[in-house]
Amino acid sequence: IVNFKRPTNIKELQMFNGLCLYYAKFQRHYGYLIGQLNHLLSNKIEWKWTEKEEKAFGQIKTEFLNAVILKHPDFNKPFYLNTDASDLNISGILYQLDEINEEQVISFYSKALTQAQKFYTITEKELLAVVLTCKKFRSYLIGHPRVIVRTDHKALTFLKSCKLTNGRLLRWALALQEFNLEIEFVKGKENIPADILSRITQKDSQNSVEKYSIKVLYNKIDLGFKDGEIKEILKNLDKKQEQDEYLRNIKNILNDSEGVHYGKINKIFMEYRGIIFKRKDENSDVWKVCIPEGIKKDLVNFTHLKYGHLGGHKIFNILKEYCIFKNMERSVKEQLKKCILCQKSKHGNVRQEGRQMNIISQNVLDLVSIDLIGPLPKGRGNVQYILTMVDVFFKICETICHK
Repeated sequence: IVNFKRPTNIKELQMFNGLCLYYAKFQRHYGYLIGQLNHLLSNKIEWKWTEKEEKAFGQIKTEFLNAVILKHPDFNKPFYLNTDASDLNISGILYQLDEINEEQVISFYSKALTQAQKFYTITEKELLAVVLTCKKFRSYLIGHPRVIVRTDHKALTFLKSCKLTNGRLLRWALALQEFNLEIEFVKGKENIPADILSRITQKDSQNSVEKYSIKVLYNKIDLGFKDGEIKEILKNLDKKQEQDEYLRNIKNILNDSEGVHYGKINKIFMEYRGIIFKRKDENSDVWKVCIPEGIKKDLVNFTHLKYGHLGGHKIFNILKEYCIFKNMERSVKEQLKKCILCQKSKHGNVRQEGRQMNIISQNVLDLVSIDLIGPLPKGRGNVQYILTMVDVFFKICETICHK
């Protein structure tokens, strides 16, 4: 209610006026303050909201907040629930009546409907308001001998007497069985607070979503790589491959002038412009460059820095798309474990558990485990519990029946 937006037309001002008018008798200066706004209700003058109206509007909300003093519940008196639903919201008010039948408000409840709930029928929305309000105030209502629900939807008064065929209504009706509810019908004009609360946020809900500016870049850091670094790493790759013993042997086999090949090497490897490539798999037309042992660490570190210190599995998936080297996945993960920045900033996702130790029994009756089983169906002598005792050392079990 305090967040009621500033009225922008006569209808919105009437809504605010009607809500405050219901509790006007509790406000000392209500007549004076509302009088500074009521002239805007006339169709004969142009709507003009000035600083004067804004000040009166704020003072009325302050007076309203001070007037509606929430009371402690008296569990010797009946509870009353006023509920209502609109197209976009539901609401409820929990209160009791004092000795002169004045309403003593205990708590308010209001909730916006989800996108699916907006398509409910009016009866379903009204019953949903009752269900969610009872759920909200369950700690007050459960076990109380009398809870009176007041609603302006007359169909709900037949909830206990009619035969329900709607599955959703039937489930909600069953959920309400734990409360001692009496449903009363009240006219809409007598259900003002709940009605206003259910409609107060419609304007915001119907408009477009508000735009918020947030600070995305909270820190600027040097990732540690240069654009030309990758060219330097792969420069003279053919000569660097020759320095790798494994790749040098592959190149010698491929260049064997006598046509002597070993196994499937000629099918999965090829040499192009002095650089060795390996086929992705036997039936694939995709070739990956073979990275020699001497530059694989530099290549892994460069990729790790360029992609913002991703983890080992993600860096491996990036590299395997265009290159390959021996024990690739394990080498990538082991290399990234040495990254100092990752060690400082990344937190482990393994839960820290305390040291678990068994309690060892050294002698008879040194340690006895006791448990109580039940309640069970009553037997002879109204016995419905079993007390079990086990000597941990000898594993001897004793059972005793108990009421």
